[in-house]
Amino acid sequence: MTKSLLIFDIDNTLVASYGIYDEAYRLTSREILGKEFIMTKNPDGSSDTIFSKMSNPEILRKRISQLEINPDTVDEKVFFESFDENSRQVVETGDFLIFEGVRDFIKSLANDRKLVILTSGSKKFQTTILKRAGLSEYFDLSQSLFLGDYASKREAIEKIYQQNQTSIVAHFGDAPKDMSAIREANIGAKKVAIGVIVAELSTADELRKAGADFIIEKFDNATLSDIEKIV
Repeated sequence: MTKSLLIFDIDNTLVASYGIYDEAYRLTSREILGKEFIMTKNPDGSSDTIFSKMSNPEILRKRISQLEINPDTVDEKVFFESFDENSRQVVETGDFLIFEGVRDFIKSLANDRKLVILTSGSKKFQTTILKRAGLSEYFDLSQSLFLGDYASKREAIEKIYQQNQTSIVAHFGDAPKDMSAIREANIGAKKVAIGVIVAELSTADELRKAGADFIIEKFDNATLSDIEKIV
């Protein structure tokens, strides 16, 4: 039996794919709403400093409010079905960054641990990113959860745990809500919250206040050794 279950976010945790997301949002908003917006900037052109701490549905609702669009006229399911199709096309060729050291880090952890994905991104988009990054073979995608698969990350962690019943469950993420999700999860295992600040979108203090047990500043051998002792 595998002792440890490691649950990973993708965006801003393993890779940075802002450009691809921005283009998918631009295409979809124009198609569905008749107005263009992107993920990383507000409609007035200023940088959105908190987008990384929000889910895709939360980003959509924020932009709708900023653009003074009646939310009752926007079907989120239809929007994200179109977003999924647009992102699937953009992600095939769009540029993204794999954080230095991630491949070796993930490969080493996958040797004797169960790795799964938990993300608010769409399945087609995220699995294509994983494949292009050379990471998909290390994750059990059959147990991974994506946009539309869960109501909250806490619930998602509980669902994944029920399929595995490991003695340790660790959640790797870049946002405070990722840390609080594992802290709040009702599971019969040791819970470990691991914050990742490689993307520099959250601070170590923010993640620690949300419950992080360990902070990853870079994916190097020293960090891997520390993580292997914890999980």
